[in-house]
Amino acid sequence: MKRKYCKKGANLEFIATYMYNNFGTGSTNIRRALCKERGKEYSRGMYTCYFSEMPSWKYTYKNRFWTKNNKGWTLTLEGMGLVNLKEVTCIM
Repeated sequence: MKRKYCKKGANLEFIATYMYNNFGTGSTNIRRALCKERGKEYSRGMYTCYFSEMPSWKYTYKNRFWTKNNKGWTLTLEGMGLVNLKEVTCIM
């Protein structure tokens, strides 16, 4: 697979849009879709930084843009601002 380079914040936008289109999806499905979008072969642990919190990490996205509940991952109000409305496949 040929690697696709993307602008800064494009992964956040992709994840937010994917969550909007697939309400309550799991992080594995999101990370697999992101790998496919970026032209990478998925392997365990890829892109986990978007769904984890580590004190040593400079940026944390969990609970800022999305949060986990018993049905899966959902967007927060701030995360809704990242959704690319041109890519939305369903209207809620």
